[in-house]
Amino acid sequence: MNWSYWFARSLFRSLFRALFGFRVIGRENMVLDGPVLIAANHESYLDPLLIGAVYEQQLTMLARKTLFRGIVGVLCRSWGALPVDQERPDMSSLKSIVRRIREGEKVLMFPEGART
Repeated sequence: MNWSYWFARSLFRSLFRALFGFRVIGRENMVLDGPVLIAANHESYLDPLLIGAVYEQQLTMLARKTLFRGIVGVLCRSWGALPVDQERPDMSSLKSIVRRIREGEKVLMFPEGART
């Protein structure tokens, strides 16, 4: 886990606990070891941060291509996010996901694409 990801995860985890009483219920049902594809509903801009705060390991997250600009883009790249073109999806994104899972990583995606 790189230092900026670790710092952000620790910061957001602490903030979520202090501000929202964040806690995990059903941790025994989570796959914590080995590769996993995490498919989640996307109801808030905070969803990737909340899910990332749950896991001790760094997650590879799929992010829409338009986020890879400016400071947010720098953070996305440094945290290992994979850009996805929602307008023109291609096989390269799918191949990147499969490659990361084969390498033993945990990949977070939101199948709906946008927030519900």
